[in-house]
Amino acid sequence: MLPSRSCLERWAPDSLMTSSASIRSRGSAIDAAVDQLNYRIKSLPDTRDWSGQAHDAASEMFERANNQTTRFAEYTDAIASAFADGAGSIGQARKALLDKADEIDRGELQVSDSWVVLIKPVPMSAEKVSALMKQIATEQATINQLLLAVGDADDETANRVTTAAQNFGFVAPPTAGLPGIMIPGAQKPGDQVPNPSSPLGLFQQSVVRGEDMSTSVRETIDEVVNGDEPRKTIIMQDGSKHVIWKYGINTVNDTHYASDGSMISSTSSWTNILDGVSHTDIKWADGTVFNATSTPDGVYTAAFTLPDGSHPVLPPNNPIFSGAVPQTVGGMLTGLEAHAGRGGKLPMVSLEAAESIGKNAKWGGPALGLMTTAYSVLSAPTPHDMCVEGVAGTFGIVGDIGGGYVGAGVGTLAPPGAQVITVPLMSVGGRVLRITVDVRARTESW
Repeated sequence: MLPSRSCLERWAPDSLMTSSASIRSRGSAIDAAVDQLNYRIKSLPDTRDWSGQAHDAASEMFERANNQTTRFAEYTDAIASAFADGAGSIGQARKALLDKADEIDRGELQVSDSWVVLIKPVPMSAEKVSALMKQIATEQATINQLLLAVGDADDETANRVTTAAQNFGFVAPPTAGLPGIMIPGAQKPGDQVPNPSSPLGLFQQSVVRGEDMSTSVRETIDEVVNGDEPRKTIIMQDGSKHVIWKYGINTVNDTHYASDGSMISSTSSWTNILDGVSHTDIKWADGTVFNATSTPDGVYTAAFTLPDGSHPVLPPNNPIFSGAVPQTVGGMLTGLEAHAGRGGKLPMVSLEAAESIGKNAKWGGPALGLMTTAYSVLSAPTPHDMCVEGVAGTFGIVGDIGGGYVGAGVGTLAPPGAQVITVPLMSVGGRVLRITVDVRARTESW
């Protein structure tokens, strides 16, 4: 099994050595006790305490018992030896991997819980990012080699213990079919992180790194345009950017651009000064539009308009209407603030929310916050549960969103009976990562 970094830190290979000594000593103690009884039974005729046919039968019985306990002691000794060998091999491999990760963490890079080498989210130039990417290639190769060594040591230890037991008649429980499901511990533990020995695992690592770079801020630019309109440009490590602009009476817009300059999404919020209705809209490059409104008397609506003209409406129990939209998703700022109103809250884009970017060098943007919230109606009760490690992982490796509907080159996953819409969240290494939202409502044409 390939453990996560936090899991490996909790491993205690030395406990295998303690268990080894305990198993060996207890097996030997049982054998010694029965051997002593056998010796004393056999010596009774010499002391004239007991003899005859009954004694002979008892002596034969204890001889058989002594043979069994001797075999049992050999069994426990074999298991103990397998544990002791495993303590050494796992301990060495574990220490080498953790030491290397700690060494990398002390520099300008860092190793994630899934053993992906990342650039620390601190201000830097594009040239610096390029230089660090070359360093990442070397460090990731080393981490991968050490990670596989940990997995090999763990697997070899498990195989040694199983083989030692099988030599004494142990039969492993079935792992396939219904019996394998019903017997606790029958299944071999699965990898907790991407397996770098396969092309898929290497691809997963690159996606995780790409997603991290697309949300890690390397530079911010503050300016005033058109006389009095504040504008903030947030540039990510991968060259993508968010341009946040406050204009008009009370309109705030966050436009998200990919590294090639193409627009991914544009999110705007404003309140109509005539009727007091608040609006938050998202527009995507493919023509998909999301509109959410709240009236002063607490009436909330939210719906999509798709390129084909259809109009899926979000159900009234969606978290967007209940104020559960997070200001951070997996540690990334969304640039949203909740607009307090009777009966609930409507998420609004906020320039002020971006001012804390200096304290939090991760930026996901408002489209991420809104769409992950719409998604969470089917997946988790809280924003923390919804996205443990950010909008990461397209294969269920990191983050609950990864275990949900996000797809990057592998299609879209959705539950049976779902009415889904797929919209882009970000661009990673030339691929657009998308999230699919189940609106679970009728589709109307306007």
